[in-house]
Amino acid sequence: MEMDITPLSEGLMKVTLVGRVDFVASMGLRMIMSAARSLRSRNARLAVYGAQRPVNDVFEQVSFGQIVPVRSTEAEALVAVALSPV
Repeated sequence: MEMDITPLSEGLMKVTLVGRVDFVASMGLRMIMSAARSLRSRNARLAVYGAQRPVNDVFEQVSFGQIVPVRSTEAEALVAVALSPV
């Protein structure tokens, strides 16, 4: 699984685009959770946006949005990251 992580606001916030990914398995979910934990330990945040329908369905089935914000657009992801407590 390829993750495109972009530093924002002096590296304090991160957003990943998963739009090119059409399948996600448990390993991919663990990778995203691991990245989110690592960023959180450095006072940074991660959000996912642009997921294709099959990937979004998996995120919904496992309540992934409770761990990492999952949004439709980059703008929504940026807002979610900006509003996340550090």
